[in-house]
Amino acid sequence: MFLISTRNFPPDVGGIQNLMEGLSNALLNHGPVKVFADSFENSENYDLNSKLDIQRISGFKIFKKYRKANLVKEFINDNNIRAVFF
Repeated sequence: MFLISTRNFPPDVGGIQNLMEGLSNALLNHGPVKVFADSFENSENYDLNSKLDIQRISGFKIFKKYRKANLVKEFINDNNIRAVFF
């Protein structure tokens, strides 16, 4: 399983967003991918049409960082993921 945590992910527009989408989709060839990403306008439509397992985090920017970190930690603990690379 691959886990990606990012602020920059489609449907937001930009080069890093495209890079993260391409990386995530390429990793699907090697196993399941879970993406933790910030919520954006129309992100629900994007997520429904994606093959990726995407969890969106919304709210004020300063709080999103901590909420996302806690969600990632819970996901790692709940799924007994042993190796994490950054």
